[in-house]
Amino acid sequence: MIIQWILFICLWLLGFYFRLYFFFRASNYYNDTPLNRKRICAMIYYFFVLCYGFYMIWFITINFDPHQDKILTVFTRWLLVLNIPLNLSFIFSLKLPPQR
Repeated sequence: MIIQWILFICLWLLGFYFRLYFFFRASNYYNDTPLNRKRICAMIYYFFVLCYGFYMIWFITINFDPHQDKILTVFTRWLLVLNIPLNLSFIFSLKLPPQR
């Protein structure tokens, strides 16, 4: 169980690195094909992390213990709740705008 949480936190942190990369990078996706490939790979990555987040929600419901009041589990649950809207916003921000 701890390995799944560590993997989830690492995926979450790596997602912020990708977000910062695309935030500070010039976004001319139409003329820069390597950047367009990186954008597509980042969208696939965010979709994978989103699916892994739903898996972790299922995993939490299976292993729920109401008498477990550890600060780490509370932190990771809130991290999971914040992860889903963040990944959706990252996926939508990487979507190409219509070409003029």
